[in-house]
Amino acid sequence: VDSPLKSWSGLAGYRFPDPAYGSEGLGEMDEVRRTDGGKHYLLAWVGSLFHLYTYLRGYEEALIDVAEESTGYFQLLDRIIEFLVARIRLLGRRGVDGILISDDWGTQLDVLINPETWRRVFQPRYRRILEEMHRAGALAHFHTCGHTLPILPDLIDCGFDEINPQVPTMDIQRLRPLFLDRVCIRPDLDRQQTLVSGTPEEVQRHVEETFAAFRSRCGGYIGHIPIEMNVSPQNAEAMMRAYREARFEEGRDR
Repeated sequence: VDSPLKSWSGLAGYRFPDPAYGSEGLGEMDEVRRTDGGKHYLLAWVGSLFHLYTYLRGYEEALIDVAEESTGYFQLLDRIIEFLVARIRLLGRRGVDGILISDDWGTQLDVLINPETWRRVFQPRYRRILEEMHRAGALAHFHTCGHTLPILPDLIDCGFDEINPQVPTMDIQRLRPLFLDRVCIRPDLDRQQTLVSGTPEEVQRHVEETFAAFRSRCGGYIGHIPIEMNVSPQNAEAMMRAYREARFEEGRDR
């Protein structure tokens, strides 16, 4: 409805919600895992850092804070991290396999803020969050939309086990050497054009080309199938068929 911390005067008395809020859903998760027999990888989303900051401050105010390093800026970021860490520990006690954090750091054309500022302010904070994920016994996952090529090497250096970038906004050939044999990639497919308005043949070719760019026995590849409301059943089937047929080839894939 509104951003509660548009004025810094409210920061000192602002109460974050209980990190365990919504934890009744964990009982349902436990039941699903019990009936599943642990056959599937259990990935839990813990939230966001910068998105949550923008919700609390307002988007324009948040960007001004980044530029001016306003009073309260670092304090609020670190309070959000405390909240996320508490939720990570809660998930860790339930034995999840992986924990996901997400922040969309790119526009269609470039990184949202100056990459040097991102490295100085946000990279060490993501490392803190990631370390807590590993301490909880989970693999660390990161999702980010938009053109994030300038900071992807830094995200990889943080130590995330898997990264889900919006590949179609960037040059796929420039992305390949960043990930190959270094970190598992879950490449986003083209949800803006190909999956929505392409033919099933174009969709299948798109999946095959993406797989060919990143496949590696060492680095890891997760076939991500985004089936949203504007994706036809025929294109969803084409995606699934392409991944079922995808194979590593001896001698070509390390």
